[in-house]
This record gives sequence, structure tokens and C-alpha cells, in this order.
Amino acid sequence: MEVDFLKSNKNKEKKKGPETKEIKWSKTEKEPDKSAGQEEGVVKKENGLSRFLNFLKSKLRRRQVISPDLASKIDKKAILSARKEVLKGIKKEKGTTEKTGGWFKLARKKPKPEPEKVKEEIKMKEEVKEDVEVKEEIKAKEEVKAGEIKLKEEAGDNKKQDDKKFENKIKPEKENFFKKIIARLRALATRKKGEEGEKKNNNRELSRIPETNLIRDDLVIFIDWKKNIIMLLIFAGLSFGLVGGTYWGMDKWGKDKEASSREFEEEFKKLDEEIKEAEVEVEEILIFKKKLSLASQLLGQHVYWNNFFEFLEDNILTDVYLTNKGFSGNINGQYGFAMVGKDFGSIEAQVRRFLANKYVTGVSTSQAQISQTADGQIGTVSFNLELDIDKNIFIEYEKE
Repeated sequence: MEVDFLKSNKNKEKKKGPETKEIKWSKTEKEPDKSAGQEEGVVKKENGLSRFLNFLKSKLRRRQVISPDLASKIDKKAILSARKEVLKGIKKEKGTTEKTGGWFKLARKKPKPEPEKVKEEIKMKEEVKEDVEVKEEIKAKEEVKAGEIKLKEEAGDNKKQDDKKFENKIKPEKENFFKKIIARLRALATRKKGEEGEKKNNNRELSRIPETNLIRDDLVIFIDWKKNIIMLLIFAGLSFGLVGGTYWGMDKWGKDKEASSREFEEEFKKLDEEIKEAEVEVEEILIFKKKLSLASQLLGQHVYWNNFFEFLEDNILTDVYLTNKGFSGNINGQYGFAMVGKDFGSIEAQVRRFLANKYVTGVSTSQAQISQTADGQIGTVSFNLELDIDKNIFIEYEKE
């Protein structure tokens, strides 16, 4: 059987790319078929002619012509190493040994390599080919691009050089402002000189021509009033109408303005009268305001003694009463009373009652005296009471 290690058993799709020739390895020698009568281990020898033909075939296959591009892409060392590994594996599995006899080796039937190893070998070679093809395509594209870029750059450089040459050839001279003015003045001067020269020449030619009087008799110039009286009247009427219309319009406009100004004057007069009346009213209002402020001040300073008496009436106990012997006080809140109580307990109770009130700020007693009855028993107790009261009691007083 012939074994092709580069050909895969599966039907794969053909990839696009440059056509390449298939490279095949030398085929293994055919193993002689075993006949029914032969025993295992016995090898049938081939005759000398068939062995010689097989040897020539193998040599021719090895010397098959390969293109230089494909030869550069193939890694021969990798192929040889892979082939040796495959052969070693085949020998180990089958346990075959080479038997030498004479000048030629006995041909034995060699087993086929494993399909998995063959597939791996084929994949490796295909990948190598694909990488080489891709690299070559990339290089070719890069070379094409580089050539295009170079051509564009050369064309651009040539264009720039041509433009520079053209600019250098047609480079306008810079005109100066003063030079322009001087050139214009010179042109005007030359024109004037030419015109003056022409006038002088014309005058000289006219002076040479003799004068002629074409009028034989004196002419009488008169105006035909009848013919032009209509146009005169029309223009006079138009002018008078225009002047009269403008005068009438201005007079009417002036009268309207005077009437409007009179109306404004009357309104101003009315406003002045209203202002004067308002000023009188304002003076009265100001006087009333001053009176109110004075009254409020007096009311603020007024002392309501009724509140003070109500306070005493509400806070003096039934066992204690006032006498007419003495009373002193002022609006600052300090008061003194002469009072009489049933006993000392009533005096103490009265002092506590005053201290409990919120308007009282201080209480003190003095000069307490005990009176005796005719039977010699203890009677009433007379004393002086001094109070310090808040001044607001005269304005606002609230019962507790």
C-alpha cells in the first residue's frame, strides 16, 4: 500500500491562494501478501529486476522537481524528524526487525502509521504553509502600499518644486504707497499740460481767423405777454396757494397749541388750589397730632390710686385694720402705715400675706406696742408697717 503523509483522509474545503505542487514522500515497499499455505514469519523474496525498478522509482520520486518558492517555505528538518518519529513508532508497535541478506534488504510488509499522528503531521504542515502564505500576502501588500506612498510623495515633491519655480518666475513686485501717489500726481500733471497746450493751439488758430458780423440791422427784442400770460397766472396761483396753505396750517397748529396750553394752565391752577387747601388741612392735622402726643404722655404718667386702694382692700386681713394716725407714700412705691392688730399672730399673718403678693417687693414692721384693757388684760397690738410696691400697680392691676 502507498502512504501519502501530506494528504488528509477528510474532504476539506480548498483555501484560496497561490497554486502549489503537492510534495509526496517516498512510498514504502509493498509487503508481499500471505498465501493460505505460508506460515507466519516466512518472507517471500523478490527477484532482482523488481527490486531494481522499485529502487529507481524511489530515486525519481525523491528527485521530483520543486519550485524555489515552495522549497523555501518547507522546513526539511521538521519533516525528516517527524518521519523518523513515525517510523520508530511503527517499529515499536509491530516489533519488526530488519533482516539483511546480500546486497539488498529483504522487503517486509511494514504497518501503516496511526491515523492520528498522520493527521497531526498534516495539520502542522498546513499551518506552516498558511503562515507562510499569509506572511507573503502581508509583505506584498506592504510593498505595494510603500510603493504607492513613495510615488505620491515624489509627485507631491515635484508639484511643490514646480509651484515654487512658477512663483519665482511670476512674483509681483511690492508696490509702495508713496510711489503710487507720486505716479498719480505725475499723470495728472501731464494731463493738465496737454489740455493747456491744446487750448493755446486753439486760441492761436482762432486769432488767425478774421471776425465776421452776420447781423445786418439792429434787432428789437420784445416779449409776447399774451402768449405767456396763462403760464404766468398758473405759476402765480400755485405759489400763492402754497404760501397761503402753509400759513393757514401753521396758524391752526399754533391755535391748537395755545388751547392745549391753556387747559394745562387751568389744571395747574386747580392743583395749586387743592395743594393750598391740603396744606391748611395738614396744619390742622399736625396740631391735632401734637395734642394727641401730649395727651398720651399725660395719660402715661397719670397715677390711678384706685388700683392701690383695691390692692390694700384685697390684701389686709380682717384681724388687722388701719388707723388715721399716720400715712406716708409717693409714686415711687414706698409707703408707711399705722396699723392695729389683734395679737402678734395677726401681725405675722399680715406680713406673710403681703410677701405672697407679686406686686410687693419688701415688707417691714416697727414700733410694736401692746395695749391693756381696764381689767388689766392684754388688748390689741399697734405697729407701723412699711411696704415696697411695684409702680406698675397704678397702671395695671390684676387681682389674684
